[in-house]
Amino acid sequence: MKYVFVLEHLHTHEDGEECWKKIGIYKTFEDALSAIQRVNTLPGFSDYPNLIDHDNPESVNGFNIDTYELNVDHWGEGYVTV
Repeated sequence: MKYVFVLEHLHTHEDGEECWKKIGIYKTFEDALSAIQRVNTLPGFSDYPNLIDHDNPESVNGFNIDTYELNVDHWGEGYVTV
């Protein structure tokens, strides 16, 4: 296995605060899609039951699947607190 698929759900509050919930980490993209089907009718998730469409600026809430390569540093720079 070289990659994993991280499933999260985003709900943006009226004040702009983002609330991310990590649902799980899966071996395949299809496994992550199956997880969406299992949880998208549950309270909270059912308010935004679909995948976020990153090409649509109106689509800011819902499920997101990111692909992560294993054994790779994904944050290669430091950070500054503002």
